[in-house]
Amino acid sequence: MLRAWGGGIVESDIFYRLCDEKGIMVYQEFPLCWGPIDSPHTDLGVLDRQVTANVKRLRNHPSLVMWGGGNENGPHGGADEGLFLVGRRCRGFDPSRPYHRTDPWGGSVHNWHVYHFGEPLDAATLAMPSVFYGEYGIPSMTNRSSVLRYMPEEALAEWPPTEESRGWLAHFHQFSLKDPIKAMRYGAYGPIRGWEEYIAYSQTAQGESIRFTADVQRAGAGKTKTGFWFYKFSDLFPGHSWAVVDFYGTPKLSYYRALQVCRPRAAFATFERYEGWRAGETFAAALHVANDTSFPLTGASVSATVYGSSLEALATKRYDGLTLEANRTVALGELSLALPGAEAIQPFLLAVALRTADGSLVSDQWYWFNAQPKSEVLLAFERSHTHNDNEYPGEEAAKAFALYANLEDAPLRRLPETRLEWSIEREGSRGAIRVRNVGSVPAVRVTVEGFPDDWDCYLDDNDFGLEPGEERRIGFEAGEAAALGALTLCAWNAPRTAPSA
Repeated sequence: MLRAWGGGIVESDIFYRLCDEKGIMVYQEFPLCWGPIDSPHTDLGVLDRQVTANVKRLRNHPSLVMWGGGNENGPHGGADEGLFLVGRRCRGFDPSRPYHRTDPWGGSVHNWHVYHFGEPLDAATLAMPSVFYGEYGIPSMTNRSSVLRYMPEEALAEWPPTEESRGWLAHFHQFSLKDPIKAMRYGAYGPIRGWEEYIAYSQTAQGESIRFTADVQRAGAGKTKTGFWFYKFSDLFPGHSWAVVDFYGTPKLSYYRALQVCRPRAAFATFERYEGWRAGETFAAALHVANDTSFPLTGASVSATVYGSSLEALATKRYDGLTLEANRTVALGELSLALPGAEAIQPFLLAVALRTADGSLVSDQWYWFNAQPKSEVLLAFERSHTHNDNEYPGEEAAKAFALYANLEDAPLRRLPETRLEWSIEREGSRGAIRVRNVGSVPAVRVTVEGFPDDWDCYLDDNDFGLEPGEERRIGFEAGEAAALGALTLCAWNAPRTAPSA
């Protein structure tokens, strides 16, 4: 489901025709943002004509499921005539659909305690339970290939950016150094000393932010939760932003994480925190399985394994012979263990997988903990900068970049190594990448790099884990003129390799 955001436009006829064809639901807001829309400052006659024309234009599209008065228009006040008029016209000309005064409102929340206010992803999410999440997320930088479409290549040698970096600032979503600095606090997976690290770590953080809230919401499906929209899918301009697909149509790593957490049949975990786990504490993860299709799944199995820093299995849990009814989410139970010594949990990982009766993989998720090696000095600095209006001026910005550059470890980058072998199958515009983990330990974050960015190219999956000996087939579409010669595969614990001969 797409939310046509109230800071944008009322979408076009071709947009709605395509959504009708593809089965994509749309919640359409009117372009009324950060109000409320007060009269006489707003010409209600103009508003009346705009709403009337658009409701009549779009009301016969089956993809349209709800109207909205706009984005973040605040509570009712003494001058709410504009949104009241929008609701009157929507209900009058299209009584078949509900009207939502604004979002957030009436059961939904926007969680900007994460990112804007700098609060931890896990704690700030769990402290804001909601029936529906209307907005949440973390911004990230575009892929290198997209950066080179709006910045000269020599700019990639410029790190960190400063107030004089006018080109970079023009392509930050709030035109400020606070954009990358605030994102780094969620993506401190190792020293950030250049754009390559920042691109990888910011996209990782963005994917984790989408996944954590999505899992929490999905775990409560049918009981206390009804859904979520993450902010956001697509982009209006080239550069650093909340989009998972950039202005040029190129997916970030976070796009694939969003795709994975939204699989219609999936097993997943919820837990209280990512960082700060200590030896002797009891780690606990609640395990869930969802079947959001119209058909039951019989004979399924769910497995969960906790891996230590040496990628040895610390604990496992398995559920066999499951019958998953249609349109149901089930709480399976809990995997818990007393954590061993510190050297075994810096970091540690959790792999959760759903398989069919014949063992075929339906979905999997790989979570990591104690993966951000922040010093007490850095944590104190982050705690002192938790205001929406903090711009990190001058020396504060330089201090922030220095602290993240001087992180002393990269836990996910020093896991025991494994090795990947892979090949390409191609017939016309369609094909598949077959990749196999031929080592003795899991491959963490297997990543396809160099896949073409053209509009007629699409990769089914990316950024996933592989158990020892596991093979996976990743389908793709690529125009016949698209070259795949630059394709490589790697993992965060496997070297980059070319295809097997």
